[in-house]
Amino acid sequence: MKLHSLCVATALLATAAPAPAGKPGSTTFEPELAYTLLTGSTELHLTDATGAKSATLYSVRQNIRIDLAPRAQHQIAISELNTLKLLTYSVDSSGVRTVSVVPIYNAGSEQITFLDFSPDGSKIAFSQNFKKLMVIDLTNPSAPPVLWATDPDYVGNVAWYKGGSAIAYIGSGSSDVFEVSAPGAPPVHLLHDTQIDQIDASRTDPDALVVTYNRVGPQGPRAALWKSGGYVNDSLAGNVFTDFASLNCDDSKLVYGTPDTKGQLIWYIRSLPSGPSTLYTKTLRVRNTQFVPTCAAAAQTNGAFDFREVPPK
Repeated sequence: MKLHSLCVATALLATAAPAPAGKPGSTTFEPELAYTLLTGSTELHLTDATGAKSATLYSVRQNIRIDLAPRAQHQIAISELNTLKLLTYSVDSSGVRTVSVVPIYNAGSEQITFLDFSPDGSKIAFSQNFKKLMVIDLTNPSAPPVLWATDPDYVGNVAWYKGGSAIAYIGSGSSDVFEVSAPGAPPVHLLHDTQIDQIDASRTDPDALVVTYNRVGPQGPRAALWKSGGYVNDSLAGNVFTDFASLNCDDSKLVYGTPDTKGQLIWYIRSLPSGPSTLYTKTLRVRNTQFVPTCAAAAQTNGAFDFREVPPK
């Protein structure tokens, strides 16, 4: 492991307040969504809600995964091969731009893949070598990551859960989700389904998870809401194939990917609980789409969205 303590100490946990909107006619905008775009390289983009305005913050030839820090940190965690990086960006009247990209952990010969910021922005959970669930503490940059759990078959997508007191992760060959509450604690089995691709935690209900699964048959892939041992809504995006899905910071919107008639993934935003879906982007090779957290701290637990009122469609 290699830590860059001097750079990390100045870059981690940035707390800059949201910048004011730019002058009329300027190229600035308030970022609302982020995604990666596969071209000849992999680009990291921030965009407005329509996708019409965007800024490229990072570009590299390797595939990367991303997760955005909560609140106003203006930071994005990046997994790139065997390295975990922290990108800090600014939003002001001159535009949206990258301030720094700092490597914070190197896993040597092992790959770093899925990752997730804790709700308070102080920690990052990540999958290492598809076998280990690791957590790095950004408030203590000289300390190595801590091993929370291992799975001999698979550690996939991870999500801080129960308000940050536990971590949920996909394990056992992509068919099961487990919860672990502390380093070395025995994993608790939460659910089993056919090919679970992604999980995402609710921001307003600490016991709820959005689970993207793919079952054999005409139903196809769906993004469902799971809570307390079962699905309370089996298709948050409505009656459409849903390959990936993520909630915004107050659970009022869902961004999801669905295949078009040619099987290419395109992205929509749906207002919850039962509002319409609007096209976000049909640009090909868009991945890792998620909302930029813009809610105030008080909104994280305001219970504004009662999932149980969402009827399946």
